[in-house]
Amino acid sequence: MTKLLLCLSLGSLVVAGLACAPKAPLPTTLEGRYDTAWDASLAVLRDYHFRVDRLDRREGVITTYPLTGASWFELHRRDAATDRDAMESTLQTIHRAAEVRLCRSAGGYYFPRVRVRVSRAFRPRRQITNASEAYELFQLDSPTRRHRRPWLAAQPPQQVDLGEDEQLAANIQADIDQRLGR
Repeated sequence: MTKLLLCLSLGSLVVAGLACAPKAPLPTTLEGRYDTAWDASLAVLRDYHFRVDRLDRREGVITTYPLTGASWFELHRRDAATDRDAMESTLQTIHRAAEVRLCRSAGGYYFPRVRVRVSRAFRPRRQITNASEAYELFQLDSPTRRHRRPWLAAQPPQQVDLGEDEQLAANIQADIDQRLGR
């Protein structure tokens, strides 16, 4: 009788333990849609040869480093959306940086919003305002002379903001939507 009682109590403990065991959470459909949109956005940005700068999954933001624009001779690159963009990148250094934000719709789907910022490099020229500065330009260069006379030191390049490239943003958006099957 004691063996039967012991077996019954042990069996009830095992059954109770199985009933209370923690179950692995099942992924919800929203998480799957978010991950799909995130992965598709990253893949398309890499297809366009953008280098990822910042990935913030919590906020749903992907930003890239500025990419030097494609010229007419770089047929394998797709970041020059129009012929004018390719001509401009051929004649001057143009930079494009992309930003993708994942937004949630009322139906629970996540969709990307793409923005592309355009800038160009600007390097200020040395200004010589009198004859003594012109004379110093032809003298031997030394680090102390550059320190004392800042007009002789090379200036770092600056970026001039040219606005947004809406055509390239629309192309990237269309490619992401195509990957998502929309």
